[in-house]
Amino acid sequence: MGVAGFMRWLHQQFPMACRMVTRIESHRKPYSLFIDLNGTLHQSARQANGDVAAISEAIDHLVSLVKPQNLLYLAIDGVPPRIKEQLQRARREKFAIQPSKSNIKFNSYAITPGTQWMRQVEAHLKEFIERKRQSDTAWRKLRVVFSGCRDPGEGEQKIIEYLCKAEQRPDYHYVWSNDADTVLLSLGTHVSNIILINERQIFGVGAYTVTDIGQLKDRILEKYAPQDMDATDEAKRIVIDDLIFMTFFAGNDFLPPIYSVNTADGTAIDTLWTLYSKLPSSCRNLHTRGEINQRALTNLLKLIAEGAERKAFQKEIGVTALGSQLTALRIRQMEWERQRKEAATVPSGVGSAAYKTDAVEGSTKPVPVSNAALCTCSKHKSKRIKSKLKSRAKGRSQRKDDAGTCGYCSDASRQPSNSKQLIPYVWVGKIVQLSGAALDLSADNAIVGLSGSRPISQDESPKYEELEESMDKPMLTLCNLPLLCPPMLGVYNLIVALASSNPVAAAVETSGYIGGSKAKILQTLALAFGLEFESYNVAKGKAFDDMYCEWKQASGSSLATLVAVSRAGCSRPDSMLRIQNRHSKMQAAKICPEIALVSESSWDVLFKDARTEYKRDCEFSKWKELFYRQHYGIENVSQRLCMYYVRALRWTALYYFAGRVSSWDFMWPADIEASTTAWVAPLASDTIEHLYSSSTESGDIKWDFDLDSQGHPPLLREHMLSVMPRDSWSTVLSVGEQKLAQLLQDSKYSEDVRRQVRSQLARTTEESPLVYIWL
Repeated sequence: MGVAGFMRWLHQQFPMACRMVTRIESHRKPYSLFIDLNGTLHQSARQANGDVAAISEAIDHLVSLVKPQNLLYLAIDGVPPRIKEQLQRARREKFAIQPSKSNIKFNSYAITPGTQWMRQVEAHLKEFIERKRQSDTAWRKLRVVFSGCRDPGEGEQKIIEYLCKAEQRPDYHYVWSNDADTVLLSLGTHVSNIILINERQIFGVGAYTVTDIGQLKDRILEKYAPQDMDATDEAKRIVIDDLIFMTFFAGNDFLPPIYSVNTADGTAIDTLWTLYSKLPSSCRNLHTRGEINQRALTNLLKLIAEGAERKAFQKEIGVTALGSQLTALRIRQMEWERQRKEAATVPSGVGSAAYKTDAVEGSTKPVPVSNAALCTCSKHKSKRIKSKLKSRAKGRSQRKDDAGTCGYCSDASRQPSNSKQLIPYVWVGKIVQLSGAALDLSADNAIVGLSGSRPISQDESPKYEELEESMDKPMLTLCNLPLLCPPMLGVYNLIVALASSNPVAAAVETSGYIGGSKAKILQTLALAFGLEFESYNVAKGKAFDDMYCEWKQASGSSLATLVAVSRAGCSRPDSMLRIQNRHSKMQAAKICPEIALVSESSWDVLFKDARTEYKRDCEFSKWKELFYRQHYGIENVSQRLCMYYVRALRWTALYYFAGRVSSWDFMWPADIEASTTAWVAPLASDTIEHLYSSSTESGDIKWDFDLDSQGHPPLLREHMLSVMPRDSWSTVLSVGEQKLAQLLQDSKYSEDVRRQVRSQLARTTEESPLVYIWL
């Protein structure tokens, strides 16, 4: 296991906790020494051309270097879970042995559990330990535990599991491992007295990386813990566990990395951990020892989607017309959010009139206020600053008109003409409630005067959609209610009346022109009521009666109603509407439905913004389809990919934090494994949708499978045959094993063929799980 570039990033971020030294100092009393022998096996076998004696020499050197006082634990990788086996097979097929100029004839793929060479290594190490305990006094006082490849599981996981079960002592535990992921596993134990050591070459000189887990934990909390975090030990444990869980999104041996996270230099961890402080305090417990909290996970994925996916998508469309429209939309939303924050910070004791009237929608100038000290226009701000420096400030403040308004804001000629768009006001109710209102709805500020009107909140976003029947029939809603403006009221009332079989007038007056998008919205509403709606512009110079006769002859339907639509105060109609029932019987449902009403200018802005967001979502869907096609080449793969990704996420969390393999047989589907060109996780937005669709009523994830009851560890030789590349068969496998390996490869490692191979490879005494212990 491991995150690419993680150790390099740790050295750069926390140099005091992760030090580079040329020799190991024993100023801390080492109680025990744990050695992950996998790195030692590869290095010693490569240098000694496969001579097993070099491995025991390396172990003796490490023991003399650290000088443990009580325990020596040696671990070799056993058979891994099937999900890790998939990755090993993919890596080995990708990096198959090529002709080399090196004189080393040793095949490194012989370092696989189940091979003849590994059996020789185990026998040699067992003999070496017994010989050292007889001849070396330092070894004789040690308790030695040797977990070979016959003990299932990876070496670092076996070490951490043993360390967690060991008695907690103030002395230090030294862990020798070249796997960078051991750092995360050690942090997850919450045992502070652990020292990690790995060996590396710097300019040809041998050096060691020494990581103090206790210091590293403190440095991580100082930099990435939220400021409102409690100082309790339990709160610190939760933060550390959550940060470890977030590293899964950077990829490891079980999970692919999320899209657009740079895993080459380790900065992916910094990017992910920085997001943690942005999570709400109620959503920071991402899991409880491996059991995932769906609500917290969904909030985290939302942050990832906004930070990574949206940026990549916006980069894709940044030079298009849609990109410029989205930029204007974001600027307007930021301005409205600023106005909401200003409204929320009104000083106590100040009348609301001085503030609320400033936000009249659609106004081209600020409304006069009664006190110049409360005015927020640029002229007043600069004037208040100058008044503190000039002695004539007193005389300036006395120049007010008779109405008590400010002398600057009351002068319309002094107002800026390019003021920013203010937050729209909305009124929600039934049309009949407007019949008694003596209001001029043609005015832009009429909605503010309606009883019950309010500014549109941040959570209320107009939704634009197009019916499947026709892409030319859009719908605009706010809180699932039709969003209308005053010019549309008369026609909408007529539509409702016709659908309810009520008598209606033959003419409708509107406060503005109904055409373009407004006519299409009304057409869609009529269609929802079971009516047909068509609009005709009245030709100039042509009598309305003549047009009516032409239409009547062409229609020939007694169920059709022709309505002349004209603006208020106009003698000549602007257009004609033909409204016809689509069914043989009028529908009486929804006699008086509720609507959301905004001013005409605000409606135009909201319609444009909602349509822009709709276009963005459509383009984003196309972009996601292209993304999956490029990486997997399979149609409609996103749902299955999300399902298995969430399963693998839970499997990995249990493997890390619960210290157990919840299912040995769990793995990625064969078609997804074979089709991917670059292993990458599903998009976070699709994963969120999958979590919502698979959740229960209480909000928990509904797991459609049981990880705790699936499978057993594979046999040693079964695993060996499943991961051995073809180029190594002749040098590592026997003739009979080569035939079985060919059978597995031809079947693409299907479960049925594996079962047949398993029956032929009957478990022998050499393959029984075994751990050697010398007291």
